[in-house]
Amino acid sequence: MKTLLFLTLIIMIVGISSVYSEVASRCPAIGMAIGDCIERYSNCATDSDCKPTQRCCFNGCGYSCFGG
Repeated sequence: MKTLLFLTLIIMIVGISSVYSEVASRCPAIGMAIGDCIERYSNCATDSDCKPTQRCCFNGCGYSCFGG
């Protein structure tokens, strides 16, 4: 019984760590000049505002969630 509990715990830890390892490692390059924005809008302020596999990145006009 203890072995089964231990194996279940290990599987859960590996699963959780694999989700966090898929987080985008860096933000994409900005493809436009900052002055080209019609409207400045952000849907995040920090990475914690995004899904666990995403990062909050500057998109040239504001901040958006990118990645996974």
